[in-house]
Amino acid sequence: FFRSCSFFNIPVSAMQEDPRYPPAVLVIDGGYFWLSVRKLAADPRMAFLQAREEIKKRLGVDALFTSYFTLNPSEHFARMTQQSAQDKKNMVEMENFLKFLREQHVQVKQFGYKMQTVATFNGRELVPTKGLVQCGVDCAIATQLMVSCYRGAKDIVLLSGDSDFENPLRTIHDIPGKTVWVAGFHTKSVAGALKGLTYDGKNFINLLPEGAQQQDSRPRYCVKVSQLPSSLAPELWHTVEWLVEEHFRKFGEIIDVTISDEGSSAKVGFAHKDDAEQAARVSPCPMLG
Repeated sequence: FFRSCSFFNIPVSAMQEDPRYPPAVLVIDGGYFWLSVRKLAADPRMAFLQAREEIKKRLGVDALFTSYFTLNPSEHFARMTQQSAQDKKNMVEMENFLKFLREQHVQVKQFGYKMQTVATFNGRELVPTKGLVQCGVDCAIATQLMVSCYRGAKDIVLLSGDSDFENPLRTIHDIPGKTVWVAGFHTKSVAGALKGLTYDGKNFINLLPEGAQQQDSRPRYCVKVSQLPSSLAPELWHTVEWLVEEHFRKFGEIIDVTISDEGSSAKVGFAHKDDAEQAARVSPCPMLG
């Protein structure tokens, strides 16, 4: 799609760059960021500040124009959750985080939902069904990347793991005077197609400290979930984690969800034994592990 746009037929010399535009730009995929931070049990505010400082350090810049693209928390609560007390708490937490980002002079863009065929987890497997999906997020992120390039940014950083952004990043990568960077919280969550644009990893910014592990040290009572689609690319596993967690969250507090190395199964770690036993008993496929 992106290579077919007339923009890419414009000679580089014809670009009317704005000398006032920030030379370094960070574009954040909010869904990827939020899921990664939740998995690490980290404070999203601190995670953002640390990530931005690490990126500025790697680029050698003092300023970083930042855009954050995400779902609308209140619409997500109303249309995509059971509207439980925990769901409401999550909505407020996300709204407060977005308010914090605006206070940090981050450009926040929120999106709603549209009806589309999606994969849902029925307790046994992922099956296609009609459902609500985010509307316009990926297109807006790709547009921001290209607009930043067109207006004069020299260093363009994408914080995401989605291979859908390979084409716009590759286009920028091939333009003289433009440098592409990819940032992620761990290598498995970032598509190989994106890491392939980082000059053999030199321009890949790993935001997960070496040896970092889940902060929550409580014992886990695990339920094993089998028959996950092992053909999924590793960069999509965090989406599967989210689907599995959404299904089992109604049984009780979940500490974490871990996808196996081959991607065909998962372990759901509950904080309480009774909740794990109920999940294993009610769901048709999982076995208590």
